[in-house]
Amino acid sequence: MQRHPQVKWVVTIPLPGGGMRLACEVCKAQIDAYVQHDADRFVGQHANHQSADPRYYGLGDAVERVTHALGLQRCTPCEERRRAMNQLAPRIWKR
Repeated sequence: MQRHPQVKWVVTIPLPGGGMRLACEVCKAQIDAYVQHDADRFVGQHANHQSADPRYYGLGDAVERVTHALGLQRCTPCEERRRAMNQLAPRIWKR
């Protein structure tokens, strides 16, 4: 079992026959992928979880909530920043 390099809450488990089982630790979804395209799609869908721990808000989630309350629009760099901040400090306060 290994963690995905970009999405730390997705784990990969090798399967016989060259495939892999991907599992999201946040929502508990699983998929058996035998082609890279399926694996990439699964990881992309689960990269959008708010933080790596579903019981807590991360630092990026907290910043996003404050900026949203101030009326600022979300953009692609903001989303990337939110993910990076969540990886640095994934457990700011309980949900």
